[in-house]
Amino acid sequence: WTKVVQPDSFKLQIAADENFTVLFEDIFLADTFYNVNPLITAYNQNYYWRVQGNYNTCPSNWSEVRTFKTEFDASVLLTPTALEECVPLSNNFSWTAVVGAVGYRIQVSDTISFTRILLNDTSNTTNKQLTLPSYFKTYYWRVRAEDSTNTGLWAAIGQFKTTISPPLLSSPGNNTPSVVKDEAIGLNWSFGSPDNNPVIYRLQIATSVDFTIGNIILDDATIDTTFYSFTPTTYSTTYYWRVLVNHLTCFSSWSSVWNFKTQFDEPTLIYPTNNMTCTPIEPTF
Repeated sequence: WTKVVQPDSFKLQIAADENFTVLFEDIFLADTFYNVNPLITAYNQNYYWRVQGNYNTCPSNWSEVRTFKTEFDASVLLTPTALEECVPLSNNFSWTAVVGAVGYRIQVSDTISFTRILLNDTSNTTNKQLTLPSYFKTYYWRVRAEDSTNTGLWAAIGQFKTTISPPLLSSPGNNTPSVVKDEAIGLNWSFGSPDNNPVIYRLQIATSVDFTIGNIILDDATIDTTFYSFTPTTYSTTYYWRVLVNHLTCFSSWSSVWNFKTQFDEPTLIYPTNNMTCTPIEPTF
């Protein structure tokens, strides 16, 4: 505040209500500034303040009343948990509620200083489904409460690492027709490993695209190559297949689902019979 005529002292009042019936501070000061830490009382709280000059024993009128508001309290990050690994690219982020808050801002960065913000979103609940940019990468995230008139403290920064990428199917091509029954067909896929650690693949083959339990005819989680030889055993059947990878107990999502279809069964000739003689000129086959 300013002084017009040098007073002997100033009286500062800070209150929790505009009528100054509940005083947070009521003190005499020799100068025109005062440092107060409002967070020692309450978060997201309106405060009112005014100043009066004192000349000998004569007080001035009160100054105009001004107001300020303290920030929201900080949330606590819940999921992903601290240093969690194998986090899916599409993941639900959650945190604790802040008293009085009606909205939150969530940020994700690949730098702990948040100099490069990759995701910057809002939510009116204490969770948000986000899609992360890259596989097998360390990310940092934080949340704060905010609305149109106030913002809060950032939560303590969380750190996590995304899961590995799924394999890419290569052959036979998707929707391959006329695969021969009872002849082995090679299923091939590829995977760009992020390091030199060994990986294990899990292959599922089913007769339904949703891979319901009753329709899964092969489920092998011990494959250590990117190839599997499979022999279909029924005619005119569509087989669906998919692969995931296990890298140091970190499981990828499933690959895309491809399919191939076996050829029709061969027809049985009935008439004319084999090597039939005296066949009519216009026989009915």
